Amino acid sequence: MSNNALFQKALEVGRPPNVQKLFPHSRALLVSGRVVDQALRKKGKAITMAANGRNFFVIRGALQAAQRANAAIIIEIAKSESNYCPVNFWNIARLVDGACNELGITIPVAVHADHYGIKSESDVVAAKSEIPTLFELGVTSIAIDASHMP
Repeated sequence: MSNNALFQKALEVGRPPNVQKLFPHSRALLVSGRVVDQALRKKGKAITMAANGRNFFVIRGALQAAQRANAAIIIEIAKSESNYCPVNFWNIARLVDGACNELGITIPVAVHADHYGIKSESDVVAAKSEIPTLFELGVTSIAIDASHMP
């Protein structure tokens, strides 16, 4: 099977339903964090970079570096960074997808919501509606930080 055929197959089976629905004509291989983890385990003795995509330049640079290394990458943003960065939970997937398509990125990319903080019961209530929305907006992985909860 040619590299192009393999990439086509990866686009068909690797992109989660939320990404397929949101970006139906995209050629970006946005995958779940689980896919990246499984690939690393299969490869053995491998690591992947998680880059804080605080702005469009960082996202582009990290994607280009990962493409050059032929390595999967996680582009992430923390909830706290939305207070001072142009990239946030709500727009990161769209920016990553756009950059992947513009740059011809063919490596797997997870879009990660990092440090989703839950510090109180009221945060739990908010999270129940907010977290599904993040996935609807193209996020493919999330780390919930409930370390402040009893």
